[in-house]
Amino acid sequence: MSILEVNNVSIRYMTGDFKDIGIKEYVTRRLRGKYEVKKFWADKHVTFSLEKGDMLGIIGTNGAGKSTLLKAISGIMEPTEGYVHREGTIAALLELAFRLAGHPVHISQALLRYRRPPCAEDLFSPRGKRALLLSHVLDMTGAPIVLVSAVPVLRRMGYEVAVLGPGDGGSLSLFVEAGATAVTHPDCVSSSALWGLATAADLVIANTIVEVKAIRALSGGPVPVLWWLHDAFVGYGYLSHLIPRELGPNIRVCAVGSHATAAMHAHRPGFEIGQLIYGLPDYAQDTFEPYDTGYAGGLPLFVSVGAFESRKGQDILVDAIRLLPGEVRSRAAFLFVGKGADKRLLAQVQQLAADYPQNVFYVSRLTRDEIKSLMQQCTCTVCSSRDDPMPTFVTEGLIFGKPGIVSEHTGTAGLVTEGVDGFIYRDDAPAQLAQRLQYAIDHPEQLAGMQSACRTLYEKYYSPRAFEETLTTYVQEFDKAPEE
Repeated sequence: MSILEVNNVSIRYMTGDFKDIGIKEYVTRRLRGKYEVKKFWADKHVTFSLEKGDMLGIIGTNGAGKSTLLKAISGIMEPTEGYVHREGTIAALLELAFRLAGHPVHISQALLRYRRPPCAEDLFSPRGKRALLLSHVLDMTGAPIVLVSAVPVLRRMGYEVAVLGPGDGGSLSLFVEAGATAVTHPDCVSSSALWGLATAADLVIANTIVEVKAIRALSGGPVPVLWWLHDAFVGYGYLSHLIPRELGPNIRVCAVGSHATAAMHAHRPGFEIGQLIYGLPDYAQDTFEPYDTGYAGGLPLFVSVGAFESRKGQDILVDAIRLLPGEVRSRAAFLFVGKGADKRLLAQVQQLAADYPQNVFYVSRLTRDEIKSLMQQCTCTVCSSRDDPMPTFVTEGLIFGKPGIVSEHTGTAGLVTEGVDGFIYRDDAPAQLAQRLQYAIDHPEQLAGMQSACRTLYEKYYSPRAFEETLTTYVQEFDKAPEE
């Protein structure tokens, strides 16, 4: 019986143009189903078998598909067509496939389904600075998406970058196309063997509170670690008891604003926490189709965007709108945008819209272009969240010079100057929110005059330039530490 049988194996690669269009345009095209990929066949219709003791040479020019075929034989890449049957171990083939790959960033997709824990030689070249990013998810949610933005910054600083996550939930291709080596392993959050990769790195970025076990393992070690917190209070839950009482000198904690900072300080008040706020592209420079807000009848439009859940506090805004004097409410329009995950909250919004059909509106979903157009046209954003580290839609409003009315329980509240570039209400109180709404409705000229200050707030804290400068500063401080 053959110990290796390769039957009609063909392997197809698909590549995109992420490096040319950037994160923003990539996500937009993916969401709209317009992201195009190029397809090419690395190997086509390969068939052979080997008996025990046989030797086979694979010969071909650069790019002929030699290493791709070895990856399929090794089992770390599935053929597009055909099948491979093998007997025995494949350790030698794994090593050979790696060496033929030439450079680690070229083997990232081959590593997606590793059957053994990866080692540093799988991820990095023998020389050069190494940065390892730890993420508990690689999906299309906020934390991994903003972590992608760190990849080009680190590469410009001379680092080879690798990201380790549990499985591809949609964002892995973003990391790969940004220039990172990507490795997935289901035990990446809990396996100390995988955290051992960090000991071969020059810098580690651990993303969110979920990486607390890795922080415990790395604290006090020789490798600098930047622990980047994006979490709301509710995110700590069952993990809070795992947070070390003290952190080693190699650990630097940063957070996306005052609210994420307060969430950690609720459990470890003595931690020194810096600020590292994500950067959003300047959508005001984009070209996009206009979104028709004619239903508002030309009234000042106040917008709330976000999935319906108790933490997001749509019920607070509903109650605040009901508390407005009828004459004041009639001079404004209110739009709720978001999926109705919490049916109770959705019912409250729908009832409000039914009670005031000329002034209150609900839309379950808008495209990215429609959101941009909405932010360009609206008067003010309203975030009534009870627990929200940094509401993205408020930042998007700032890009277009639109002020926000925000709860004190948001990260935005820590950056807003009352009456200059936004408004803050406290205690999750509908009455206080109603007062802010009435003031904004009664003083449209003041809101219009805030445009320049809102843009300044965006550029100072939320722009890609601000993010790059802050991250670069933190990394450079690590570089200086041994000399001091």
